[in-house]
Amino acid sequence: MHRRSSLLALVALAVAACSDGTTTPAPRTLAPAAAAADVNPDLDGDVYNYVTWTAANPLGGTASGTITLPDGHTVGVDFRVVQSSGAAGTYFAALYDAGSGVQAVSNPSIGNLSVGNYWLGPNNEAPFKSTSVANGPSNATMIALTGDITDSYVLTFSEPVQDPIMDILSLGSTGNSAEYDFGRQVELLSQGTGFWGGGSSSLTLMNGQNLVGREGNGTVRFIGSMSTLSWTVPDGEVFHNFTVAIRGLANPNADFDGDGVPDAIDNCPTTANANQADADFDGIGDACDPVNDPTVDTDGDGLTNAQEHAIGTSPTNPDTDGDGFTDKVDAFPLDPSRHLPDTTPPVIAYTVTGDLGSDNWYTSNVHVAWSVTDPDTPVSAKDGCVDTDLTSNTTAEGVTLTCAATSGGGTAPSQSVTIKIDKTIPSVTGAVTSGRPGTNGWYTTPVGITWTPSAAGPSGQNLSSDCSEVTTGETAGHTFTC
Repeated sequence: MHRRSSLLALVALAVAACSDGTTTPAPRTLAPAAAAADVNPDLDGDVYNYVTWTAANPLGGTASGTITLPDGHTVGVDFRVVQSSGAAGTYFAALYDAGSGVQAVSNPSIGNLSVGNYWLGPNNEAPFKSTSVANGPSNATMIALTGDITDSYVLTFSEPVQDPIMDILSLGSTGNSAEYDFGRQVELLSQGTGFWGGGSSSLTLMNGQNLVGREGNGTVRFIGSMSTLSWTVPDGEVFHNFTVAIRGLANPNADFDGDGVPDAIDNCPTTANANQADADFDGIGDACDPVNDPTVDTDGDGLTNAQEHAIGTSPTNPDTDGDGFTDKVDAFPLDPSRHLPDTTPPVIAYTVTGDLGSDNWYTSNVHVAWSVTDPDTPVSAKDGCVDTDLTSNTTAEGVTLTCAATSGGGTAPSQSVTIKIDKTIPSVTGAVTSGRPGTNGWYTTPVGITWTPSAAGPSGQNLSSDCSEVTTGETAGHTFTC
């Protein structure tokens, strides 16, 4: 579809400007048509069960629907737009059927979407059918997105399902591409010309997980058993559409790539990798992961993959427990029953262990221990908060250690401590500065003693002695001490 700038100029004509001049497509039949090119045939020709979206709220960023299986069993589907802050996002529009026929609801600040079955292009369902998928969307309902780099799109099934597919309509325009980043391995099953055009090469799957479209229409498949799907749209436009379907409920024994690891837990379900190595903790096995970098934030929730691995949250789902709060701001990211947002940063404290002398100088080895705590959300980042042993004399300025930390409640003011160590023991010398020497070590007049302290340690600039000059009269012998 067109870019945002084009649509805002023609707010009320969002659909008309991108179609054949009418806001409602002419009726089309489901007559057989040549199937689109199948880029990964598996020759099973499965019939898929599509969702019927039954409620939608673009301004609230939610939608819900139902999938009915052939035996009458129903699976609920919930859709949410989540901003990186954890707040609800928005989307453009939806076509939904609450039981009285298809209705349209739109975000008025973007434009309007008219009722129609846009899945039926010039070749009917062809872009969405292949030797892997025997049927296209079974109804006119769909969700229309614009895309925002700060948003994540989350689909949640009421129970685990097997090998879901996503049908995508009008991703990008002929002059400008748009992108879906699934953050996981997917298959591009088919593509073709859709309601607004496109063609057999208008979709490209990059790195096995990024789908780029230029007026692209087609189907991608997620291999395995799953309850949640999420993706981002780092390059968006107004507008592109999707719906989902499933083969059936989860099959715990399915093993698509035959590597002995069931699809339900296989981190490369279409690439054999029995060892399941995952160097960057992103849930994508090294055998099929184009990027092995633990500092990447795959799901865009503000936590790196390594941080999510450490706290037990999913690096491919910005809201692991599905409670509406992203993992970074959720005080309890693994407990859907508790989700108090964190409004305070971590608390940083330190303890210093050592022998403290005068003027804040330590005369022994020193151990500095840091404590970083946050009762609400996990500490997602720490800088410099490493327990440290100092075993040598410092400079006169000392050594300054600093700790900074961040949690879902923000970044705490950094804390610093300066340690000065002088383990050098000072010395003192005395000298007779007055008195008349006699014989055999005797002085014949009063004697004056001057003491001079000295030290090689860094605190020597503060060295002092309280042993002032000493004089005395006649004695039978006397020892002076400083």
